[in-house]
Parts: sequence; C-alpha cells; structure tokens
Amino acid sequence: MATFFPKPIPANWYKYDAHFSIHLLRTYIDIVEEGVQKSIEAFNKDKQVLIAEGLPEEGHYIASEEYRGIDDSTFDLEGIFEGFFPNLQRAAGLMTLFSFFENELEKLCHLYVSSYGMRVVPKDMHGSGMERSVLFLEKIVGLPIDKGSATWYSLRNIQRIRNRFAHAGGKTTDSSGKPIKEVVATVEASDNLGDDDGDIILGSEYLVEVVASFDSLFQQLDELNAKHHEDMLKKL
Repeated sequence: MATFFPKPIPANWYKYDAHFSIHLLRTYIDIVEEGVQKSIEAFNKDKQVLIAEGLPEEGHYIASEEYRGIDDSTFDLEGIFEGFFPNLQRAAGLMTLFSFFENELEKLCHLYVSSYGMRVVPKDMHGSGMERSVLFLEKIVGLPIDKGSATWYSLRNIQRIRNRFAHAGGKTTDSSGKPIKEVVATVEASDNLGDDDGDIILGSEYLVEVVASFDSLFQQLDELNAKHHEDMLKKL
C-alpha cells in the first residue's frame, strides 16, 4: 500500500498539518486540566492535621494543617494548592499553546518562501512572533487578513494575557502597582479570566477558548491560501 505524502505547499498547510496539531492541542489541554484536578484532589485527600500540645498550664491543644512540607501557620494552603498552583499549570499551558501558534504561522510563511522562491523571508520583516508572520503574509504574500474580525480581536487579547505572564508574573498592574487599563478590560470582558487582587486568574475553560481562537484564524488563512493557490494556477 502506497503512503500518501501531501505536497508541502501553503494550500495543504491546514488540512494536512495545522488541523491535526489543533486536535493534539485539545488533548494536551485535557491532560493539563486532569493534572490540575488530580493535584487538588490529592491535596484534599492527603493533607494532614498536626496536633501540638499547648503549654501545660494552658491545658489546650493547637491544630494545624500540613501538606508536602508546607503548613498553614505560614501559608494559606487552600489558596496555594487550589488556586496558585493550578494557575501556574494553566499559565504554563498558555505559554506552550502560544508558542505553538506562532510556530505554525511562521511555518506557513516558510511554505510560501519555499513554494514560490521568495527572496524575502519572515525574519526580514519588522517585529517578531505573530506580528512578524502576519505582516509577511499581508505585505509579501498578499493575503487580505481581516484585522477587524472577532477572531483577530480575540487573538490580540490572548497575546496580551500571555505577555503579562511571560514578562510580568501575570499581573494586571504595572511595576508601580497601577492597573493597566487594557489588561483589566481584557480580563473583565472574558468569562474565563479573573482578577485576584492584581493577579490574572485563568479559568478551567480558558485554554479551550485560546485554541478555538487559533483554529478560527487557521481556518480563515486556509481559505485565503486556497484562493491564492487558485489565482497562481490561473497565471500559469
């Protein structure tokens, strides 16, 4: 039985590559959330109550909780194991997902370079990451990407949240503690984001929302790639 290898051209990028990657990412999110829930369940199951006797003349006992070497005399155990650590796990997931997204966009750009012998490459463009790849697809390839769409608006918000975790510890405030209007507005507008005293909280469905936005843009690009391919064939 012959093995089918699709031609590595932009028109095949989504159907034979990015589409399958999106499916894998949804499974990855399930694994992240399963890890979060298992960690919370383990905390509630295995935390220990420590009893220490008080001074003899006081005649009472002091109880404290402990889990994995951390006790509630120093930390808020529920806050750490049911809030802080799950948020770290989801933030790490967000960073992974956004890295994938930018890599896929750059992969598409290089498919255009290799398919059409372009002399300009993505790294020649201004900026980095998402902006650089999109600029290449717009200015060099000529794809009419709709930056006024709901999908693009969502992606910019995702990028904003990702950047706060990458560069500012997931804060909604600047270095002086002043709220950043754009970040606060982004958090308030999402059902899957929260603000805990200046810390961005990622809800259990946020990563699902992120991948859905990636897939939406990829499908739009897929349509543009197909149209571009048809136009190029007409010129032959």
